Amino acid sequence: MRLHTLEQMEYFMLEPQHVANCKVVHRREALYDLMPKNAIVTEIGIFHGENALQIYQRSNPKHLYLIDKRIEERTRKSLSYENITFIEEYSHVALEECFENNFFDWAYLDTDHTYKTTQLELKVLEKKVKPTGRILGHDYLPQRKDAWYGVIPAVNEFCKSYDWEFEYFSLDAGGHFSFCIRKINS
Repeated sequence: MRLHTLEQMEYFMLEPQHVANCKVVHRREALYDLMPKNAIVTEIGIFHGENALQIYQRSNPKHLYLIDKRIEERTRKSLSYENITFIEEYSHVALEECFENNFFDWAYLDTDHTYKTTQLELKVLEKKVKPTGRILGHDYLPQRKDAWYGVIPAVNEFCKSYDWEFEYFSLDAGGHFSFCIRKINS
């Protein structure tokens, strides 16, 4: 989704309550250090698994569910730990069909970055993450090269619609910012 008019941009602007408690960290890996240990976690969109390994090593999850529509065999081998489960399926389908509501302590979202997909994933995660849980995500930026991303409008709209706030924001090099949101007053 590319925003063209001031009216469209205003619709996706956050209000003060959505950022009042936000803290900035220097890079996304620092977010994992701040998440609860021994938690039930998912990463959605794992690519080659490098970030999943960072999540695993830094947050020490009780169980880590890795979801992607295609998972390479080398990724499976490099992350073959007892408490890691791979689910090869579209994100929203896997979340709806494989997990009860209020299942995850936190989730990390990094899929196709389109508005439509990100919006759908956030709506499903809102039910699947515990009331005190968090949703983290990557590439909170307007565009990369020639591709327009929908992460910013989808996340902002989600925060406004479901009463969530930014808890952390990472200032990663190259502008590939990450976010951590939670329910307001959680």
